[in-house]
Amino acid sequence: MKPTHFLIVCLMFYIPAVSVAQTCKSVLLKRLSTEKAHRGYLQEVKLMKLQGEHTIKNFEGYLRDNLGDAFVMSARNGAADFVVIALGDGPEALAAAKAQGFSLGGLVSKNVGFHQIRWAKNSQGQSGFVIYRVNGSDREIHIQSFLKWLNFPGENLFTVGENKNWTPALVNFFKHLGPPPDLVVYGFAQAAVQGVFERNPVSNLPFLLRAYRALKPGKSSLKDDQSDLQGRPVHIMTLANGKRVWFFKNMYGSLSLDLVKALASYGAKNFLSLGTAGSLSEDLPVGSIFTPAQIGDVTGHYTPIQSLRALSGVPVMGNYEKVDTPNIETRAWLKDSVDRGLDAIEVELGYLINWANSNSQVNLAAALVISDILVGDQHRDMTEWGSRDLVPLRSRFTDFICQMLGINNHRDLSLKNYQVVIFPGDGG
Repeated sequence: MKPTHFLIVCLMFYIPAVSVAQTCKSVLLKRLSTEKAHRGYLQEVKLMKLQGEHTIKNFEGYLRDNLGDAFVMSARNGAADFVVIALGDGPEALAAAKAQGFSLGGLVSKNVGFHQIRWAKNSQGQSGFVIYRVNGSDREIHIQSFLKWLNFPGENLFTVGENKNWTPALVNFFKHLGPPPDLVVYGFAQAAVQGVFERNPVSNLPFLLRAYRALKPGKSSLKDDQSDLQGRPVHIMTLANGKRVWFFKNMYGSLSLDLVKALASYGAKNFLSLGTAGSLSEDLPVGSIFTPAQIGDVTGHYTPIQSLRALSGVPVMGNYEKVDTPNIETRAWLKDSVDRGLDAIEVELGYLINWANSNSQVNLAAALVISDILVGDQHRDMTEWGSRDLVPLRSRFTDFICQMLGINNHRDLSLKNYQVVIFPGDGG
C-alpha cells in the first residue's frame, strides 16, 4: 500500500489526527529503512578490541595484501569519503550499490581475498570505494574488521544489499550430478583428490590428464556479471566398489552451512570435513591433525562435542572455538584466550557441529590441520601456510576417506569414473 493510500484509509475510519501522523510516519520510515543503506559498523565489530600488536608478524603487509595499497592509504588519510560494502551475490550486490546512486570505477589492485574492491563516486560526486563479493555473516564481519583496524569512521561506512543463502541454488545444481554421494569430502579438495589418485597411480592413469587439467594452478577473477559460485568445481569420483565421493573446496564461515544443508537435503548423509585451524597450545604444533574435544560458547564455557565421529589415528583433544575472522587475534586477545583454556580456533567447523547436533541422521567426521601456532618458540602465522604444506598429508586424507567408506583394500580406491563439474552460476 502506498503511504498516501494508507493515510486515506486512516482518515476514513476517523483515527485521531495525531495517531494518523504517527502511524503514517512509521510506515514511511519503515519503507525508507528498506530502501537506504545501513550506516556504521555491526555490533559484533563495534565490540572488537582491534588495537595493539597483532599476532601476524607483518600485519601491515597482511592489510595491504587483502585491501590493496591504494585502499589502505585512502582510508587512512581521509581521502576516501565513504566505503560501501555490497552484500550478496556479486551481480546483485553491485546492482544494490548502483540503486543507491553509487557509480563504479576501476578495480583496486590487491593480492589476496575473494572480495573485490572498486573505486566509486556517490550522487554528490564524493569519492570512495565499493567492496563486493562479500556474502555471509562471517565474511561481512571479516571485511568490516579490516576497516576498523584502519580506524575508518563508522559514519562513512555504508552497507547495501543482503546476504544470500546459497542452499536453494546448490540443491538445484546437484540435480544435474546424479544420485546423492556416499561421502562428501568438504575442504582441501585438491589435496584429497590427489591423495586418492596416488594410492593407485597405475589403475587411475586413464583419468590423470582430466585431473591435471582440473587441479593445475591458475585463477582468474570473476567478471562483474558472474555469480560468486560460478566456476566452483565439484570433483566426482566413482570408485571400483561403486561408492561415489564428491569433493568440495572450502566456503568461508556460514556459507559452509549453506553447502552441507543443500547436500543433506539432496540425500547425502556422510560428511568428512577437512580444514585448517590456528593453535594456541604447544601441544598442537603446525602440521598436526586433531579432532576438537570441546566447543566454546559465547560465555566462554566449553562443552563436550558429541556429534563428531572419531577417526582412527586422529587424537580427540583440545578446547575449540569458531571465530568470525582472524583479524581479532591480537596479543591481548591471545593472552586472554590462553588464560581461559582455549586451544584452537577456525571459522567454519562450529557451524557444522551445531548443525549435526540437531540432525542425528548425519554422520560427520572432522580433521583439522594446524596451519599456524600463536604461542611458543615455534610461532608461525597463517600467512606462512601454503599448499605445499598439504603434500605430506594427502595420504592421511585418503586414510580418512577409507574409514568413512569402510574400505580396507586399497584396490577399492581404483577409479571407475572421475569427472569435474563446474558450477555455472546462480540457479545451477
